[in-house]
Amino acid sequence: MELMREEFPEMGRYFVDVLETPDVPAQYSIFAVPTIVVFLEGREFTRKSRAMSPAQLVDEVRRPYDIMMS
Repeated sequence: MELMREEFPEMGRYFVDVLETPDVPAQYSIFAVPTIVVFLEGREFTRKSRAMSPAQLVDEVRRPYDIMMS
């Protein structure tokens, strides 16, 4: 998502093709496409699937991201 890249430039982004690597979504219990899983400090922070608002996701991640990057 372009908005996430713009708002959180220090955050890594990884895209997984679930048809090519079905073991990855199975490992993270992902059952719907698309799904965005945000990890902070190596732990799952939030998960959004199917119909989601990119702006709402940015709002949810903003504060912990800012704290981690300060």
